[in-house]
Amino acid sequence: MLHGPWKITETNALERRNLFSLKPGEEVHIATILSGSSSRIAQFERHMKLIEAVPDMLAGLLLARQTLHEIKFLENTDLKMTRNRLDELIARLGL
Repeated sequence: MLHGPWKITETNALERRNLFSLKPGEEVHIATILSGSSSRIAQFERHMKLIEAVPDMLAGLLLARQTLHEIKFLENTDLKMTRNRLDELIARLGL
């Protein structure tokens, strides 16, 4: 699994970005990302910010899952369902 932080860098083309994992000692180019449309660059930029935030979002999910598992007496059905959904999502991600 590629760990963060991730960094997106610009290229000479407006519709193209490079994605890197900057984990110390394991820096690697992950991909070159192409926009589907040169006329929707603003949307492409929003998507790039979301992709760059993925490692932080995964860390938040893992922390939420750990917290829910540490609560010994989950009597609230909604919390139990949330914990189970997090477990399923994290399992699908292979974490």
